This record gives sequence, C-alpha cells and structure tokens, in this order.
Amino acid sequence: MKIVPAILTSDINSFWTQIERLLPFYNYFQIDIMDGTYGKNKTLSLDDILNTIDTHSELCKKIKVDFQLIVKNPKNHTDKLKRLKEEINIEYVFFHYKSKPKIEILYDDLGIKLGIAIDPDDSVAQLQSDYDISQIENVIIMTVFPRAQGQEFLEYPLEKIEQLRSANYRSNISLDGGINERTIPLIMSKKYLPDFLNIGSYFSKAENIEERIVKVKNLIKAT
Repeated sequence: MKIVPAILTSDINSFWTQIERLLPFYNYFQIDIMDGTYGKNKTLSLDDILNTIDTHSELCKKIKVDFQLIVKNPKNHTDKLKRLKEEINIEYVFFHYKSKPKIEILYDDLGIKLGIAIDPDDSVAQLQSDYDISQIENVIIMTVFPRAQGQEFLEYPLEKIEQLRSANYRSNISLDGGINERTIPLIMSKKYLPDFLNIGSYFSKAENIEERIVKVKNLIKAT
C-alpha cells in the first residue's frame, strides 16, 4: 500500500510550498482541481499551475503527480493537461463519475492513464452499468464528499473495495478523504485493502510533518 499526499488549496503559493515541504518524504502527489460547479468548492486551476511552472521547473523534475479533476466538463481541460504533460510527469488523471467522462475519447486525446473517482453516494453497480471497469486503470473511492479538506470520514464506502474485487476488477484502487491516524486502523481492519491512501489535511495541517508520516507508516505496518 502506497501513500500519496493530496494537495487541495486555492492558493498557488501554498500549493508549491506544500510540495516542497513534503518532497523530502514523498515524490508522488495528487493534485485536486475543483472548478466550483460540481464539488461546491473552488481550488487553484490548471492555469494557475501552468502560469507558475517555469519558476518551479527544477522542483517539477523531481516529482510525479496525479490530477483529480472535480469539474463539470472534463473535455474542457484536456488542452491544459497536454501542456502540463510536457512539463511534469503525470501518472494518472482522474475524473469524477458524476461528470460521465468519455474514457475512450479522453484517453485517445491525452495519452495518459485515466481513472474515475466515485463519491460516497455512487455505487459500484452504477459504475459497471456505464463503463467496462476493466478499462479503468484506477478507481478512487471517496470516503468524503468532494468539498473542503477536513471532513468526517465515512466508513460505508469501504465496502466498495470488496465489491470491485468481487466484480473482477484487478487494477488499482485508491481511497481519498478523511484519512488520518484515527481512520487508518479502521481501513486496515477490513479484509480488502486499497492500493493507495491519498492523505490531505492530516499532512497539510501538521505542525510536525515527519512525526505524522512516521505514525502513518507504523499504523500500516501494525496490521
């Protein structure tokens, strides 16, 4: 199981600062982009990153990122993602199920591994009804609704890990939302575990980031 720090902020300076702060410990990050029309919260945009990437080019050479696009129309963002792909190593781009992305079209356009995020009120059965899940390279199971960081963790979405595996889904599964020292033992107590834990405010709001990273590693090792 891998840890991926999640960066969610509306301030571009905070964005780069968070990456620099975490870089001694991690070089793989999830960047959440919210346009305010779907997630009811607005963060920095892809334009903000593009406009400042030149002054952080050395930093960009050291990292790889996922983009989770919590947006109304994914197709509107493909040109910017293609430009970003030239400057930074992008591992996955995630779109939210409710935006009903056209996976085949987006993959042909972007040439990047694509994933889908499902909210707590989205079911695996719904996902299967709209997609061939074998074509989805990573599924993010949201354990909060996509709003600001720091929400209460919801346990019931964890059942979707087993549901996906029982449906013969063999690609990566990620968990995102409310993951911290209190909820990790709950996650680890389940029979079916995710491949990735995306951790946001537990790291970004920490006074002692190294202490929290060690705590997370120890909690995972303890199971």
